[in-house]
Amino acid sequence: MINIRVSAVFRITDGFTGKPVPMGAFKAEIDGLPVKPLSKGDGYFVFLNLESGEHTLRIYGYLYQDELIMFNSSEHPAVQVVTLKPGEHYRYGVDARHYEIECDIDSVWAASDIEGMELKVAEDKADEGVTEANVFASAAFSTHGYPDNFLILDGKKSEIVCIEMLDEGKANFTMPLKYAHKRGTRFIPAQHFRAEGGKAEAVFRKADTIQVFKDDGKVPVEIHAE
Repeated sequence: MINIRVSAVFRITDGFTGKPVPMGAFKAEIDGLPVKPLSKGDGYFVFLNLESGEHTLRIYGYLYQDELIMFNSSEHPAVQVVTLKPGEHYRYGVDARHYEIECDIDSVWAASDIEGMELKVAEDKADEGVTEANVFASAAFSTHGYPDNFLILDGKKSEIVCIEMLDEGKANFTMPLKYAHKRGTRFIPAQHFRAEGGKAEAVFRKADTIQVFKDDGKVPVEIHAE
């Protein structure tokens, strides 16, 4: 009898368009060996029957930069979000704005604040430690894919969260909130960027402004628009 066990689940999206990436647009390796995940549609990919423990996933493709993801194979894997960044062969097709981010760390979060897309706390306070909150979401978020990463922009209490599901005015988080956030606090879609030689490059579509933070969601770094 062959036992089939789900070891890891990823949702892979295009960092420029936000759309799910199809199977044919990338290749994958786990711990240096080529693998072919099981596609479940809408950007969801499943890896089966991996040994328990830590693994390194490499995703690469003609249009995208390489992505390296450390993950732990477990009996009940949570969905992890992977955003593929445009590479040198990427065809943007619409106006794109390039940013150069100067930093002294290995990676940063960049969040694009786009006109017409609004997501914010819709209760008196979303308490520290909760895993769901009432939110107001503009119509643009009705077609947004989940799970996805967001920056909660709240001064010294800013933090990065992953919204697992957004349904009927309620956001469910994969991890408890680190801080309490009052009504009107905004969620901004965020991406994680690797930095090399003290710099990271980001490209956003129709972004009015972007916010850049270190991994803890707190300390802004210097950014230049090209």
